[in-house]
Amino acid sequence: FWYDEPAPANRVLSPPVAPYWWAIAIAAFGDRPLLWKLWFFPFVWLLVFCVRRLAEQLAPGLGSALLCVALISPAILPAFNLMLDLPALALATASLGLLLAPGERERPWTWALLPGLVCGLALQTKYTALLPFVAGLVTLAIAREGRAVLAAGAMAALVFLGWEASVVARYGESHFLNAVALSGRFTQPSSGQWLIAYGSLLGASSVGLLPVALRVCGVRRAGRVTVGALILLAFAAIAGLPADRLPDLKGSFDQPAAIRIETWILGAIAALVVVSNGLALRRGLASGPGIRLGRACSATADRAARLDLFVLVWLMIEVCGLLLMSPFPALRRM
Repeated sequence: FWYDEPAPANRVLSPPVAPYWWAIAIAAFGDRPLLWKLWFFPFVWLLVFCVRRLAEQLAPGLGSALLCVALISPAILPAFNLMLDLPALALATASLGLLLAPGERERPWTWALLPGLVCGLALQTKYTALLPFVAGLVTLAIAREGRAVLAAGAMAALVFLGWEASVVARYGESHFLNAVALSGRFTQPSSGQWLIAYGSLLGASSVGLLPVALRVCGVRRAGRVTVGALILLAFAAIAGLPADRLPDLKGSFDQPAAIRIETWILGAIAALVVVSNGLALRRGLASGPGIRLGRACSATADRAARLDLFVLVWLMIEVCGLLLMSPFPALRRM
C-alpha cells in the first residue's frame, strides 16, 4: 500500500533502506505515525551533525547559523514528514563529510572504504544521493587522491550492485532498472514549463539569499531595506490578489495551465536572486577565491582552495542532476 492500492515493491520508486527501517517501527508500534517519526530520529541527528560539521568547514564560525537556515528551509523541512529524503540526505551528507574530513591526506587510502560504504546505503535509500558523493570524488581526483577515489567508488558500487544482484537473483528483476523505466513514464514538460516551475520554486525559496548578495555587491543598507520591503509586498500580493489568469502557456504536466499572477511575481524574484548572486560571485572571485580555485588543481593545494573547488563542482553536479534525474519539478530536488 505504498500508493493507493497494493503494488509489488519492485514497482515502487523507493529503494529498500527507508522502507525496511520504517517496517521495523510499524511492526513494533503499530499504526502510530508519531512513533514512526521518532523512529527516524537517528537520521535527524546524523543529518544535523553532518550539516553543521560541513558548514563549519565551508564557513568557519557560521556552522550553527547555516544549520538552522538549512533545516528550516522548504527544501529540507518537509522531509521530516516520513519522506525518503531525510535518511537519504543524512547518509549522503555523512559520506560526503567522511570524504572531506580534515586530515584525510594523512590517513591510509583504505579509510575511503567507509564513505563508500555509507554512500552505498544512501544510494539504496534514494538514487539522487549519488550527486554529492560524486562531487566529493571529483574534488579528490583533482587533488590527485586517486587511490582514495577508487576505493570509495568501488565500495559504493559493491554495496549498490550487491543488493541489486540479490534482488535479481531472488525476484528475477532489478529495482533500479524498474525505477528507471517508471521514471520514463512521467509526462515530460516542455522547456517553458520547466522554466516556469523552477523559476517559481526558486523565487519562493531563495529570497533569503538576496540580502547577502546585495551586501556583497556593495548595495547600501537603505537599498537592501527597500528591496526587502518590496519583496514583502510581493508576497502579500500573492496572498491577497485574486488569481486572475494571464495569457495561457499551452500544455502542462496534466492539463492546459495558465500563468498566474504569482508566477510572474515569483519569476521576477527568481531573476533578481540569480542576477544579484551572479554579480556577487563575480565580485567574490575577483577578490581572491578565483586565484584559490586555480591553485586547487595543484598537488600542493591548501584545504581552503580544495573546499572552494568542491563547492563549485558540487553546484554544477547538482544542477545537472536536477535537469537529468528529476521526473517532475519539486523544491526538494533543487
